[in-house]
Amino acid sequence: MSRGSDFLKSDPSSGQAKQMTMFTCISLFVLGAQRGTLPEPHVVEKFREVYCRSGDRPIVYRLFCPDSPGPWPLIVWFHGRGEAGDDNQQQLAWLELMLENSGRPFPACVVALQRPAPSPRWLSHRPGSGDAFELLDEVLTDVMMHHAIDPDRVMLCGISSGGSAVWAYAQRHPHRFSALAPLATTVVPEQVESLTSIPIWAFQSAADGDASVENVGQFVDRLRQQGGPTHLTIIKSQTHDCWTQAFEDYGLTDWMLSQLRQQSEGPCSTVLANSRFRISWFRWKSCYRVMLSGCLLVIASIGLFKMVGNGPLSRG
Repeated sequence: MSRGSDFLKSDPSSGQAKQMTMFTCISLFVLGAQRGTLPEPHVVEKFREVYCRSGDRPIVYRLFCPDSPGPWPLIVWFHGRGEAGDDNQQQLAWLELMLENSGRPFPACVVALQRPAPSPRWLSHRPGSGDAFELLDEVLTDVMMHHAIDPDRVMLCGISSGGSAVWAYAQRHPHRFSALAPLATTVVPEQVESLTSIPIWAFQSAADGDASVENVGQFVDRLRQQGGPTHLTIIKSQTHDCWTQAFEDYGLTDWMLSQLRQQSEGPCSTVLANSRFRISWFRWKSCYRVMLSGCLLVIASIGLFKMVGNGPLSRG
């Protein structure tokens, strides 16, 4: 893809790289702390409010599904810090950019979990303590079990601190996803090895500063050096917002939906295996309906010929 950007390569473990990482985290923490944009009412109406449980704990999330028959791709959306709360609506801000810039009725499911305002950051807990990613695991299990999702077309997309969550959640499940779209990343991971087989298109705003751009650029370069299909586009924006142009001008949604998970890179999880079974059932169910319709048509034709043969116009 011609939109990728190259950067000077340096050792990310050096003191300079660590200093840039610290600078990036501090500066973008301030940017990410701004109040989030309110979601469009017509977008909220498109997302069902869904409840599931994690042990004794109820979980609520939002889900959009197309009107067309499945199996569908699934986009997992990670909101920014400004969209945290407890209304189960604010996390839908900005999603009109995704739903309304594909040029056709949106052909994928979108799931959006909201972080609570007292703990708005996706990366604020440790594994094993009921962290945000463990709750998201439960949500995805619920979605995959109850809807016809294509397990080879599950992708992650997020903005600001949600962009950082895209990197981190993909590292936790490196063989599950078909594409990653981290936008305006505030923190990049230290290790790249688990992400080298996933198509990635990252966006960063020039307004976030040279240190931020170089920090993300160095990480993208490390992925490329190990053969990762990774691209970075720098948006010349006056604000932290690079995602508006990513969706409106660069066709990010269509790119995500065109990606397919690489089958050879690891086993399917139980959730994906169950979803694959469900998809097979939907396909066989469709074939069964066609076969049944054909049989009924043949029976009706035979009955019609018999009626004509025994009728008053028949030649004896």
